Amino acid sequence: MKCDETRIFRDIEVPADKLPGYRIVKIDCCGDDMYLYVLLPDGTFEGSRPCVLQFHGFPGFVKNQDLAQALRRIGCVVVLPFHRGAWGSGGTYSFTHLIEDAHVVANWVRSPEIVSEYKIDVERIILAGHSMGCHTALNAVKKMPWVRALVLMAPYDLSYAFRTDRREELINLLKAGSILKVDSETALLTDATQHQAEYAFETAFDLNTRDYEKVKPANVSDLSTPPSKPKNRTPVPFDQIIWMHRPPQSDF
Repeated sequence: MKCDETRIFRDIEVPADKLPGYRIVKIDCCGDDMYLYVLLPDGTFEGSRPCVLQFHGFPGFVKNQDLAQALRRIGCVVVLPFHRGAWGSGGTYSFTHLIEDAHVVANWVRSPEIVSEYKIDVERIILAGHSMGCHTALNAVKKMPWVRALVLMAPYDLSYAFRTDRREELINLLKAGSILKVDSETALLTDATQHQAEYAFETAFDLNTRDYEKVKPANVSDLSTPPSKPKNRTPVPFDQIIWMHRPPQSDF
């Protein structure tokens, strides 16, 4: 199935039995309940569909549902996780848990039951993150060689505060996390400090081992059609949208 980018801004009229839908799903994540909001494209999109896992930033007030709905309109299944310790999910929130959560959700969408129910194309699973969600997506994808593409929007690199001696700025940022369930008042700062090198964008994984290309999309077509092949293997600056793709090539 090919996505229809002409529908990105507007739903079309479809028969009552082909209306788009959504699901609120509860899954087990490392022994805790975690909720997912799943958007399903309308029934005119037949066959297997791309699946986008879309990770929100910190602490999650903004979930970019406008983007999620646009992706749904063009034919994607979109999964928005509510991380552990946040927004009704069980367990506790931490930067380490964000990555674990992403692995659990990715394995869930690839399970035979879910692939069949939602018509997911396992060859076209995309991870997308906004702000702190880029920390989640980038660090999770290093253990997912099957991911088709990685999209990072306005990325936030936890290690930046430590590399640039701006620890106090990070502490102030973490105060927004008071709405989250954490192990202690200092748990998030401790987690970030202990893993600052491991989670740094530049060392999240070796880009030389992955086929990728960086892009600055000018229009929707740039997003819906990945490059034919990687043009270089130069480390990518994380101040722009990144498209990372892998063979075999096919329509997004």
